[in-house]
Formats: sequence, structure tokens, C-alpha cells
Amino acid sequence: MNKPSILSGVLIGSLASAVLFGSGRVLYGWDAGDSPSYELSNGLSALIGPVSILACAAVLLLLLRHSLTASVVSTCVLPIPILFAIFLEMARDSTSHNLFPFELMIYISGSMALHFPALLVASYYHFHPEPQES
Repeated sequence: MNKPSILSGVLIGSLASAVLFGSGRVLYGWDAGDSPSYELSNGLSALIGPVSILACAAVLLLLLRHSLTASVVSTCVLPIPILFAIFLEMARDSTSHNLFPFELMIYISGSMALHFPALLVASYYHFHPEPQES
């Protein structure tokens, strides 16, 4: 693992997260729901829709073509905003999010599903490098 790939994975994951939630904010709006103890996680979850998922997947597919390391790092970075919101809600109310391990699994597996096409392309380029011209 080299540092430029890790840094690019963090930047691409952050950009993909901004595209996912930003396009959802524009298209779907903020809906915090009825429960004040779940307002952040409900609001962020409401921003995720079909168009925002496709926009995020397109960004990932375009930017993560050649680096397997950046793809793995980006997979871990993408769900950070929603996980941070859950941690804040748990800090405010210790009885909320009693199924936190399940929620963690849901958001990580969702990030993996968004990254899957880009991971396939990156693994192809990783294991089948282009021939060097001499």
C-alpha cells in the first residue's frame, strides 16, 4: 500500500459521499422524521435514492479504475457521514440505536455494493496490467 493510493482513496470516497448526499439533498430534500433522537440518521438516510446512488456509482466507476488500494480505502470512507451521525445520536441518547452492529453492517455492505463495479474494474487492471511500450 502506497501513500498516494491511500490519499486518493480517501479523497475519492469523500467526493463520492458528497455526491451521494448532495444530490439527494437537491433531489429529495431533508426529512428528519418524527423521532428527535434519530433526526440525523433519518435525515441522511432520506437523502439516499435511486438517482443519488447512480450518481455516486458513476463517480466511483470513473475515478477508481486503476487502483485496488484506493477502492478499498474509499469503501471504508464512504459511509463515514451516516456512521458519524449515528455515533452523535448514541452519545446524546444511550438508548437509541440498540441494533448498532446491524446498522454498521448495513451501511458497510451498502458501501461495498456501490463500490463493486469499480472494484471489478480496478482488480482487472491490477491483475492484467497494460503492456509497456519500449
